[in-house]
Amino acid sequence: MRSYCCGLSSCPLYYLHVDERDTAVTLGSETPQLPDHPEPGWEEKRYNTLRFFVTFT
Repeated sequence: MRSYCCGLSSCPLYYLHVDERDTAVTLGSETPQLPDHPEPGWEEKRYNTLRFFVTFT
């Protein structure tokens, strides 16, 4: 099993959405690292970036 130490400072922020109607903020980042517990089949496939979004409500 792979384990990487990847802090958010090493994941560039490329997306920011402020929704004033629903009072939510969404941040989008990307990393070349897989998560500690990837989806089945992710490790066998070729990839170069994992994009993820975090929404604060």
